[in-house]
Amino acid sequence: MITSSQLKKELYVAVSKTYLKYIIETTPTKTGMTAEAWELEINDDFSVDIYNKDFGQVILYLEEGTDPYVIKPKTKKALRWQIGPGDRYAFAKRVNHPGIEARKFIQTIMTDDKIFREFETELESRLEPYLKAMFKK
Repeated sequence: MITSSQLKKELYVAVSKTYLKYIIETTPTKTGMTAEAWELEINDDFSVDIYNKDFGQVILYLEEGTDPYVIKPKTKKALRWQIGPGDRYAFAKRVNHPGIEARKFIQTIMTDDKIFREFETELESRLEPYLKAMFKK
């Protein structure tokens, strides 16, 4: 017999080895996000939450995209950013950002049949010992 906690553990591992792995691998690298920033939770009803507390808003912008917007300094009089190599900087009181094109990297992963089959295979292989033990008698 498999207990609820054992099933949650096996589901956690199967989701980690498939969906979470692909999300981590395809997260745009310029965001500064690392694998450790992603969290996975298996709920009592065996639904799965994959989330990123620290970068959730950034992920939403990358996933869904944004309309053009204005960037203004929050506490200083001007924005400053480095240009090119060395100690050259640009300054501006505001920047008209063109917006961010939707990347849909998470949506693509979550609807990919190949990844779903990989997940199914992983979960089945993890549950096989429990099933064998149940029907051994």
